[in-house]
Amino acid sequence: MGLAREDEIAVLGDPFDVYYAFLDHLRVVATIGFQSGETENEAAMFWAMDSKSRKALEDRLTGLGIVAIVASSRCPSIADAGWQSMGDHHYCVLRIGHAAP
Repeated sequence: MGLAREDEIAVLGDPFDVYYAFLDHLRVVATIGFQSGETENEAAMFWAMDSKSRKALEDRLTGLGIVAIVASSRCPSIADAGWQSMGDHHYCVLRIGHAAP
């Protein structure tokens, strides 16, 4: 994913499918689109946000020290530039803030 040990990330979607964070020594510090006790997550609402609203959220996360958003599903075709599919895995990642290429 191009992230460094101890990088702080936000998870978009299912926050319980984050074994990669353990293996890569990443810190999951925020979830987007998941409410405890709900049977389905609300990640679709994130993808439905306009680009200005998504950018505002990215800026807020960056201000909290988060360097990437990792989606627990493949990037939809509506994903903005910068999102990268993770090969054969079902994740996609967006580096934000100072970690952006």
